[in-house]
Amino acid sequence: MMKKNGRLNEIWLMIKYFLKTNPIKGLTYLKLSLNLLKKKRISLAKNKIENVEALRQIVSQASKYKLPVEEYKPSYKEDVVGYKAVG
Repeated sequence: MMKKNGRLNEIWLMIKYFLKTNPIKGLTYLKLSLNLLKKKRISLAKNKIENVEALRQIVSQASKYKLPVEEYKPSYKEDVVGYKAVG
């Protein structure tokens, strides 16, 4: 989707996700999706940026670099629930 249009469309991303993982679970979101469509909060239209090829070149150049990745260190205790976890 990103490579083809240069943008992500939330509704098509969710449709493809549920079709690949669990189509039955996707049906539970049908009512919410229809309400969002009715109120024009989401759209089924696929928008495309003007110069997709330039975006592809930027992404391919950026993927050549190995950037450092910080290790995630939570500021709370992961094995404890509630106020005990933060203090």
